[in-house]
Amino acid sequence: MKGLLSILLALILACAALPALGAEEEEDIAGTWRMTKFTVGEHTYTDPEAVGSRKIIVFSEDGSAVVTINRATYNARWQRAGDTIDLVYEDGDRAALAVEEDRLIYATGEQVQYFSRQLIYAPETDFTHRPLAEGGARIIRYLGDDSVLNIPETLGGAPVRAIAVSAVAGKGSLVSAVLPAGLTHIEEWAFANCKSLASVKLPDGLQVIGSNAFYQCKSLSRLRIPAKVTDIGPQAFMGCAALTEVTVPGSVKTVGMLAFADCEGLRSVAVEEGVEILADGAFSGCAQLTAVTLPASIREIHGNPFSGCAADLVISAPAGSYAVRWCRGETK
Repeated sequence: MKGLLSILLALILACAALPALGAEEEEDIAGTWRMTKFTVGEHTYTDPEAVGSRKIIVFSEDGSAVVTINRATYNARWQRAGDTIDLVYEDGDRAALAVEEDRLIYATGEQVQYFSRQLIYAPETDFTHRPLAEGGARIIRYLGDDSVLNIPETLGGAPVRAIAVSAVAGKGSLVSAVLPAGLTHIEEWAFANCKSLASVKLPDGLQVIGSNAFYQCKSLSRLRIPAKVTDIGPQAFMGCAALTEVTVPGSVKTVGMLAFADCEGLRSVAVEEGVEILADGAFSGCAQLTAVTLPASIREIHGNPFSGCAADLVISAPAGSYAVRWCRGETK
């Protein structure tokens, strides 16, 4: 991994920060919606779950959705046009939901389903946790098996600050996770090998993503790294094959060794101004990676972060920057 790649180098003369790739505006529909009533013909059921009909839709800001019907879970994409939400499932099935102030309405055949926005937290009994010396709670283990996991803001009356080593690891049924607003640390292997995890919402106050935190989360396709994260550990997202684009915020000082290695679907990476170090193999084995932007703040590139990437990889960087000199083989 020591030799330089054959890289096409595009020099960006302006030193202004480059825009994040794939940025989208936030949609007001994003959140968790639960079916609270449905009608069949002339019959109305005001407690669907009491008659064995549970339906939850989690709309993410990036246009993805997770639909849970009883115990089955389906991934979909959504788009809002006026007062209609068009929901398209992975298998091509579609559904149109009407937006009516504080509820969504889905009509199909003789049945009409009504959804209200609700954040449905996992019960406290689904977690083992311990107090932190500096205050707050640390999740030791998640004991449940829900496909949609919203971690409570508090456990034992204390705000959740950390998710411990392997606390949620290996949960094969987990498809979507929303983490609490007060969370600052995701520790090593916390969500490793959650192979069905497609969407995770990281809180704005998150600071540390530990090594192997999302290792081999093969279905993880949507990721926004918050602007307060300072550390992305080694192999943190290694093997997240469904990721297609990543923006590393400038708050991160070092992108760890193999942090995004073997993300086979990754096509574009934007590293923002403020990032200083790229570790060896940080994006290695990303065979479809063709576009990378690096800032003027980069001062160290260890080994070769891009080994095994696409042969036509284009790295864009400000003229005269360390990244440009590295690409030219002018650094030691």
